[in-house]
Amino acid sequence: MDINRFLPRSHDAKCLHIPYEQRWEHLKPIIVELYMGKYGPNGKSMTTHQVLVFMRDHYSFHAAETQYRTWFNKWGVRRRTLATEKEDIASALGKRTHPGTSTSDVTLNPDKPVNKKQLTRYLKDQIHHHQPELMRPGV
Repeated sequence: MDINRFLPRSHDAKCLHIPYEQRWEHLKPIIVELYMGKYGPNGKSMTTHQVLVFMRDHYSFHAAETQYRTWFNKWGVRRRTLATEKEDIASALGKRTHPGTSTSDVTLNPDKPVNKKQLTRYLKDQIHHHQPELMRPGV
């Protein structure tokens, strides 16, 4: 993925004329895409610190790492898939009757595709730890 598309095209694109607190919302699409996308080293996701450095160097946007985490929480941005979401995905995949059901087609929302490797590991773990119900005679 090409990180150069996130570089500001002009001085106005840096949003320096906007008050600091409002700049978060103006820069949100760039910050979220950098954090969620595969723009880090070796095609992996950028860490919060790497996003901080990119925004500081290219957008003159100075914020602490904890501020980024706070804003990610406010925006509902997270990389981790919750167990309840995984259960919902497994349930939806189990209900599909047509052949060719694939975990690679599943998305939680437009910004967050499901990590196939993570989901497969979760499903295998659920099967491995599944306790069958005991049948009692005479009941």
